[in-house]
Amino acid sequence: MKPKVYSKYIRSKEWLGKHSKWLKSFNHCAAFPFLHLGKSSRGYHRYNMHHTHYKTLGDERLWWDVVPLSLFAHKHIVHGVLSLYKRPSQQKVYPNLLQRLFHAWCRLTILLVWFWWLLLPVTLMLAWKANQSGVLDFLK
Repeated sequence: MKPKVYSKYIRSKEWLGKHSKWLKSFNHCAAFPFLHLGKSSRGYHRYNMHHTHYKTLGDERLWWDVVPLSLFAHKHIVHGVLSLYKRPSQQKVYPNLLQRLFHAWCRLTILLVWFWWLLLPVTLMLAWKANQSGVLDFLK
C-alpha cells in the first residue's frame, strides 16, 4: 500500500460515507464495548474506523477489514503500545502479532455483545422455568 493512495482514499467521500452504515450496525468501541461512538444522547463521541490490514482498501467489510475504535484505543493501543509507536508504514510487518491478537479481541467483543442479547432472554426464561418447577427450592 502506497501512503499517497491511502491518504487520498481515507479523506474521500467513498470512505467517509461508509462510516454511518457501520456505526448503525454497532456504535461502540470494539476494544471497549462500554464506550459509545458517534452520536448518542450524551453528545458526539469521536472515533476511528481502524483498518486491520490494507489488502481490501476500498472494499472493506466491518469486523473483518475494519473495526470501530475509540480515539484512545486507536492511537495509544493499536498504533502506540502494540506497534512500539511506529506507523504501519514504519513497521516491518503490519499487523504484527500483538496487533493481530488485538484485532481478534475486537472481533470477539462483537460476538460476545450479540450473543449476550441472545443468551440473556433464554437464561432468564430457563431460570423462571426452573423456579416454577421447584428445582431451585433448595436455595430458599
